[in-house]
Amino acid sequence: MQTHILGSTKIDSYRKLKFSIENFLNSKKNLENNISLICKIREIKNEIIKTQKFLDITNIGIFPYYDKVLTNMFYLGIIPYRYIKIINKKKCNIGLKEMLNIAKGNLKIKPLEMTKWFNTNYHYLVPELNNDNLKKFYKNNFLKEEFVNIEKIKNKKKFALIGPITFIKISNIKKLNKKSLYKNIFKRYINIIKRIKKEDIDIIQFEEPYFKDNLKKKEVKFLLRFYNKISKEIYNKIMLTCYFYKTNNFFLKNIKKIKSFGIHIKFDFSDKKLIKKTIKVIKKKKNKVISLGISSGRSIWVSDFEKILKKLKLILKKNLFISFSSSLEHIPFSIEKENNIPKNIKKWLCFYKEKIKELINIKKIFIYGKKINKKIYNKNKFINIVIKNYNKHSDLIIKEKSNNINKHKRKVYKNKIKFPTTTIGSFPQTKKIRSIRKEFFDKKISYKKYENFIKRNIKKNIRFQEKIGIDVLVHGEPERNDMVEFFCDKLNGFIITKFGWVHSYGTRCVKPPILFGTVIYKKGISIRWVRYYKKITNRIIKGIITGPITILKWSFIRKDIKLKDIAIQIGLALRKEVILLKKNGIKIIQIDEPAFKECMPTNIKDKKKYVNWSSRAFKILFCGINNLQIHTHICYSKLNKFDIKAFNIMDIDVISIECARSFMKILKFIKKVKLNFELGLGVFDIHSNYKFKKNDIYKFTSKIYKMKKKNIWINPDCGLKTRKWKEIINPLKKMVWAAKKMKKKF
Repeated sequence: MQTHILGSTKIDSYRKLKFSIENFLNSKKNLENNISLICKIREIKNEIIKTQKFLDITNIGIFPYYDKVLTNMFYLGIIPYRYIKIINKKKCNIGLKEMLNIAKGNLKIKPLEMTKWFNTNYHYLVPELNNDNLKKFYKNNFLKEEFVNIEKIKNKKKFALIGPITFIKISNIKKLNKKSLYKNIFKRYINIIKRIKKEDIDIIQFEEPYFKDNLKKKEVKFLLRFYNKISKEIYNKIMLTCYFYKTNNFFLKNIKKIKSFGIHIKFDFSDKKLIKKTIKVIKKKKNKVISLGISSGRSIWVSDFEKILKKLKLILKKNLFISFSSSLEHIPFSIEKENNIPKNIKKWLCFYKEKIKELINIKKIFIYGKKINKKIYNKNKFINIVIKNYNKHSDLIIKEKSNNINKHKRKVYKNKIKFPTTTIGSFPQTKKIRSIRKEFFDKKISYKKYENFIKRNIKKNIRFQEKIGIDVLVHGEPERNDMVEFFCDKLNGFIITKFGWVHSYGTRCVKPPILFGTVIYKKGISIRWVRYYKKITNRIIKGIITGPITILKWSFIRKDIKLKDIAIQIGLALRKEVILLKKNGIKIIQIDEPAFKECMPTNIKDKKKYVNWSSRAFKILFCGINNLQIHTHICYSKLNKFDIKAFNIMDIDVISIECARSFMKILKFIKKVKLNFELGLGVFDIHSNYKFKKNDIYKFTSKIYKMKKKNIWINPDCGLKTRKWKEIINPLKKMVWAAKKMKKKF
């Protein structure tokens, strides 16, 4: 039995990678800074490698300097066509400076589109493939850099890559013949394999999360041909890795045809018939290595050793690898430094470093037996019994309450402004705001000093919006940290960690709350600030709440209860906040649901079930409450016709959707669906340095209005929290100018 992981978190407790990249971006980017950044990154890599030293196999590859898909794209020697002229002029290798320029864009050139990595909260940069950028291999040293100091790794080495089928499927493809596209990409992958072969690498791991039942027959043929060819002719130590989706009949049927050295499959499902079929397939592959994802790689809870060992006993195979169902990049680094978590709950938790220890313990118990490892086994068994029974009684009480919620239709508050301008909610959070908040939480300053500081910033945000002529104001959220963490901190049942950072996108990290108990509302979450800003302006102001599906998805949730029951518990708790906002004179409430799409299953039957329970959890917040206009916000999700129809079920009055970054692709789906809500498509990308013209906004908004003949809202595509004031003033003024032109014209 061999232990390994599919991938590691690159974000440690102190977020060294984030701050190293940001310091480089903010400096004068000379050769000296470039060298010091590479040295820091090598230190970070060495620290990650050390965490795997007690495993049988160490995993390296696709290091996310900014984004892991972007790194994989550079391995293949591909760059976006917009940057070809710049690179050709310089006649040099692509380095970190060029990589970060491509990732973020500049004043003249747009960045790559950004969207969610399957159903996770990680946002990746979408590769672009066309005739122009596939003609040539653009030289860089990113693949070579992965092999620096690998001789120090004493155990076996496994190099990870995103597989060719998944890479093609997640890319934006323009005017390319599929056969020539596949041939081109396969040739590039073969060159990578030949390069890796020269190094002291034992296994190459290809990640193919797209290997699922909605692949077309031609795509399956290409996949089988590629892996069988390289296994026979070039390198036979290939491990095909599939995760995120349940192992099904389609997958098992095609596994038999793959002649690669090893196959990794998710093995934490409950379908008994499918388990039997999987075991048959595994036992037939006598000379092949089978790697089993014996526990979830995205769960932060202690694994159930008893269940896992029962499954492993069913297989009893010599060439057996054990791992987690997916990469461990989606969980925090370590629980060690979390001193604020109650001791009894801390025992339940298992982050990246603890997961590796778990894997080693499972191997020990399986090989040497329970008696020799009695303490470890019994401790694990006891913790799992406690977790199962901890919330049973309180869960039942909340379930009964949810059945009594009024399901009657509500009277909608109708806003009379034509083409209203607004923002998504947050305004820039300066270093000063962050440091004052930290000082307050660390009890270094009094509440009065903190309150006065927040009030001054709210006033500044409101006066700015009044001055430039925004119609529906927001208070700018200077008192809020993360949109999920802020609300979870005020709800019973959640724990907020101090160092539980996870990579979200680029240099941005988030700290997901941990749901350990029944969700119960504590007190007014945002009411004290509402009462203040209602005093200082007579203009329409919008209340902002994070929705139940986003809180569910962007938190680490319980494993002993169904997702829909958690969502309804959160919905019931937040309903009390909506009632308080209404009592305090707020008539427009935005319930943010950026994670609505990423929580959605891929199977159509499961999708329909999901839409039913998620829309119910969403509507619980406001059903039966009259004279409210309900907004929601969706961002960085690849939306389609089904999703637009799903929004109709949610009883939303206005929906704002990220649109600028994805090159307005959503329009082709909006055309085909009758909408029972008003639209606010993001007119500029807040995460990019790209400088747009105000007339572009007008042309875009007039196009939507002519298409739908409905009042449309004009707003940025996301919150402005991570921006600087100098970056947002002109774009917002341009947005207001375009809205005024719309009002005159139509």
